[in-house]
Amino acid sequence: MLKNGRANTAADGDVHEIIKNGDVGDRVDIVFVGDGYTEAELPDFHTDVKEKWKDVTDIEPYTTHAELFNVWAVDAVSTDSGVSGDPTADVQKNTALGSHFFCNDTERLLCVDLPRVESYAGKAPAADLVIVVSNSEKYGGAGYSGVNSPVGYDGVATLSSSHDDSGQIAIHETGHSLGLLADEYWYDESRYEGDETGSINTSVYGADEMAQRQAKWHRWLGEESPDGGTVGTYEGASYNAYGINRPTDNSMMRTLGREFNLPGREAMVAGFYRYATPLATDRRTEAARKSIRDPELLKLVDTK
Repeated sequence: MLKNGRANTAADGDVHEIIKNGDVGDRVDIVFVGDGYTEAELPDFHTDVKEKWKDVTDIEPYTTHAELFNVWAVDAVSTDSGVSGDPTADVQKNTALGSHFFCNDTERLLCVDLPRVESYAGKAPAADLVIVVSNSEKYGGAGYSGVNSPVGYDGVATLSSSHDDSGQIAIHETGHSLGLLADEYWYDESRYEGDETGSINTSVYGADEMAQRQAKWHRWLGEESPDGGTVGTYEGASYNAYGINRPTDNSMMRTLGREFNLPGREAMVAGFYRYATPLATDRRTEAARKSIRDPELLKLVDTK
C-alpha cells in the first residue's frame, strides 16, 4: 500500500512517498528500508529517512541535482528493536534485514542480508539505489556495488540511524554504491603491489605518467579541488599506504565531513545519469568540466 509519508499508521511492507520529482523512468529512485524498527518505531524510521536525505542533499553534487531524485521509504517490521552487534559482538537481534556490526570481523562494518533487502526494496515503484537505515546509535556502515538486483538497483548502502556521523556515512557509502568510488584511506604501512586498479579514483600512476597515458583523472590534474588543494597523485588509498595514489589529499572518500574531490564529483554525476534522463547531451564534455565547479551548469551535464 502506497502512503504519502504523513500517515500515522504503518505496517510491514508499506511504501511511503517521501519526495517525488518526476516519473520513475526519468529520475534516480532512492529506496530507504529500515531495519531493527518495531512496528511502534516505524514513525521514527520515517523521520530518520527525511533527516538522512537532507544530510545527503546538503553536499555537492547532490545539492544541485536534488531534483533528479525520487525518494521512497519501505517499512520493514522487526521483532526486536536495534541490530546485532550493538554494542558488542555477542548481541543478537531478530530483525527484518539481519543488520549486524562486526561484519568480516570489522566492528564498524554494518552488513545486511541482501536477499531480504531485495524483498522489501522491490515493493517500491522503482529502485536505483537502496539505503538501509539500521536502528542504532553505533558508528558504522557499508557500501555494496555490483549487486545486479533483478529489481534494477546495483548498489546498497547501509548506515546507523542515530550516530552523529550517520548522514556523512550515507554520503560516503553512496560514493561506493552510486559513484563506484574506492576508499581513499589506508590502515597501516602496507604497499600495493598489483597492476593498475579498476577504480575511478585510485591509480598506480604518478601525475606525469597519468597525463602521458591520458588515464584516470588526467583531465583534472593541477585543478583546484573543492575539498582543498589541487588535483594530483597523492600516495595512499584503498587501505594501502604505499604504491597506490588518490586524486587529492583529503576528500569525502578519505574523511567524513569533507567534500567530494573533482574526480569524485564527476563520478557521482555519472552515477546519477546512469538512471536519470539527461537534461542535455550537447556540449557535455566542456559543460562537465565547468559544472563540477558551477552548480548552475551542473544541471546540464550528461556524462554518459
